[in-house]
Amino acid sequence: MNIIKKIKSHLSFKTKSLKSKLRGSLLPKNVSAFIVSTTQGTFAIEPKDMSVGRALLKSGEYGLDEVKRIVDLVGAQGKVLFVGTHVGAIAIPVSKLVSKVIAVEANPSTFKLLHYNKLLNGCENLELHELAAGENSGEIEFLLNTANSGGSKRMPSIRKINYFYDSPEVVKVKLRALDEVINNSVDLILMDIEGSEYFALKGMSRLLDSAKHLIIEFIPDHLRNVSAVSPDEFIELIEPHFNHLFIPSLGVMVTKKKFSEKLNEMYAANLSDNGIVFSK
Repeated sequence: MNIIKKIKSHLSFKTKSLKSKLRGSLLPKNVSAFIVSTTQGTFAIEPKDMSVGRALLKSGEYGLDEVKRIVDLVGAQGKVLFVGTHVGAIAIPVSKLVSKVIAVEANPSTFKLLHYNKLLNGCENLELHELAAGENSGEIEFLLNTANSGGSKRMPSIRKINYFYDSPEVVKVKLRALDEVINNSVDLILMDIEGSEYFALKGMSRLLDSAKHLIIEFIPDHLRNVSAVSPDEFIELIEPHFNHLFIPSLGVMVTKKKFSEKLNEMYAANLSDNGIVFSK
């Protein structure tokens, strides 16, 4: 990234942080959430969140394409595992269209809103777990971002400024291997945990083996700086369980033999995708 792009990126982060702080400063201190009615349900959202919360507040919807993709892949009888659920903007509408949703969320503030949203929408088939998905049991340091609470993450291996632009609180959260927590098999796993994907994958080989599909973020910056692993280290945890890869941002489908080649190409070109799709 050249110096001009770095400056623009830094200013963008600062602008989001300032907007978030201004919104928060206009509210009484005892206001912890807004309640919004949307096309996808009723949601408690964080007042300072300038990403998912802002989208739900302004447009009344979020992630409609993602909801459709999940339901099309699994059908009405499907079982879906969300790893990184945020306030449930996608998990809750999906739960109304499939038989079972299991939701994992590490951020304690966001998890509280997720629990409220389950109750607000009467989602009896939604099972919640407050923990960070990882390779073993223990605790990790975790950043609680405010301007984009969905960007909260484990303490990055390399502490770049763009992870700390809104002065996030650092807390300890529970870490568990998902194979030890979730006994059910699932049809689809959706994972969006801001760079912790590599660690979560190491603790869920049984779940991966049972799943027909895995939708997972591929962000080179997170591989380099949060988990500090190569594309091949990331891919080797997925490759044994799936035979095909679809990359929505490129409109490309590849077989197992090309997993490494294609994702290394994206990594070298710094190309991200919010949800590449691995399938049996």
